[in-house]
Amino acid sequence: MQNLLNGSYFDRLLRELHEELQGKYDIEKIDVKVIRNIKQGMDYSLLQDLIDMGIYDDRELAESISRLHKGGIVELVRTDDIHDIAFVLTRRGNELWERIRAEYDHANDVLFKGMTEEQVATYKRLSQMVISNINKEVIKRD
Repeated sequence: MQNLLNGSYFDRLLRELHEELQGKYDIEKIDVKVIRNIKQGMDYSLLQDLIDMGIYDDRELAESISRLHKGGIVELVRTDDIHDIAFVLTRRGNELWERIRAEYDHANDVLFKGMTEEQVATYKRLSQMVISNINKEVIKRD
């Protein structure tokens, strides 16, 4: 159970899938996660949004954004709030995102192989409950 909760097996699968992309686009593991979060933010995300997620170390996030910007993957855009910056994926960033998304889709196919739709739905429901319980505990401690 601990291995499933800490995601080590799924993480290993994703690491192997992302290896080629990381080499081709000169990105690191954290960059893939940042791109995914930006894309899930409807093609843009605010720096403060990424910080508020609490999953990135500030230094690592700054290095990732710098690397993605220098690599032509994200564009930095000023917002109405002069204290914040929005990130927009460039054409190259969107091409990379499509490849990342395809890899996540493949990883999910592997994860749910041999399961019925009902089993997948149960797994997803239980996973959300576990995540919710963890988040409530973390918030309670803050």
